[in-house]
Amino acid sequence: MILALCGFMACGKTTLGRAVAAELGVPFVDLDEEIARRTGQTAAEIFEKQGEAAFRAVEREALLTVLYRERDAILALGGGTLLSPENRQLVRAKCRVIWLQTPEAQLLQWLEEEPRPLSRGRSAEEILAMLAAREPHYRETAHRTYVPWQNDFETDIHHLEEIYRAERAAFRPAISVYLGSHSGADASFCENAFALGARLARAGYRLVYGGSNVGTMKALADGCLSEKGIAYGVFPRGFNGYPEDSWHRKGNLLREDLTEVFYVVDLPERKRLMETLSDACIALPGSWGTLDELFCYAANSKLGFNGGKPLFVFNENGYYDPLIGQIARMQEGGFIDRNLISFCSTLDELFAGLAAL
Repeated sequence: MILALCGFMACGKTTLGRAVAAELGVPFVDLDEEIARRTGQTAAEIFEKQGEAAFRAVEREALLTVLYRERDAILALGGGTLLSPENRQLVRAKCRVIWLQTPEAQLLQWLEEEPRPLSRGRSAEEILAMLAAREPHYRETAHRTYVPWQNDFETDIHHLEEIYRAERAAFRPAISVYLGSHSGADASFCENAFALGARLARAGYRLVYGGSNVGTMKALADGCLSEKGIAYGVFPRGFNGYPEDSWHRKGNLLREDLTEVFYVVDLPERKRLMETLSDACIALPGSWGTLDELFCYAANSKLGFNGGKPLFVFNENGYYDPLIGQIARMQEGGFIDRNLISFCSTLDELFAGLAAL
């Protein structure tokens, strides 16, 4: 679980976040420090040389990288990170978010002592007007609000540790499921997809999938939503199917009753965002896209780019037996040292693996 701290500039996100992470023994990531590592420039330098729009683009890429890479961490967001609706949607879905609602007088004092790029040359009234404009974004994104600096520093750290532990105990992972936009040649493909979606919802897992309303993808979402589960769809904006696939056009490709839909530009961005949102992946029977997604996930897990997230394949009626054989052949040939994929022949076996997350 990533615990994200949001709030106005100089509210104490880095100071408190770093101390809490040290006490808990989890990684700490400051988004501005991540930007500096990636670009070789501080936030102030980017603002000065390139302007705010350029900084926000760099900030978005840094945010995506951090959320893709980290599995358990405390993250200090920038004061303006949540100005973007896309960032708000992503951060709230991926993280547990705490708004540090530092008192105005404290903010003004610290900004006078150590001005930020957007506070330099501004009066107290102008700074407070900026705060008032941003507060709705913090409120919209946060799962909790905490008012720091009312007690001593150690008390704040203790309270934030308690919040982290409570959120961690209640946290349920998000699972990406890769499967088909066809229904398959056997009714069992849709039946098992429905059963998986329903069981994920009953167990409290959040579903991440491609957002389509056709094939086994529809059955999966039907199952999840039938149990009032949380279902995130990641869908290429404006995609209406391929001209040669007339079967696609029998209905709306995009499922519109999902918990949330994340729009992306193309399939590579879709794969990246699905990996970012999820804590593990499951592949059901599918075709080109399913194999592409599965092997990209496996390669990124192997290289550590996505934090080494686990992969499961539901090997329904031996559908993936040839893939098991191919992986064994790759091992025999000396191209891989171990199989990163857990093949499961029943849903019970699959959920036993998920329980270890």
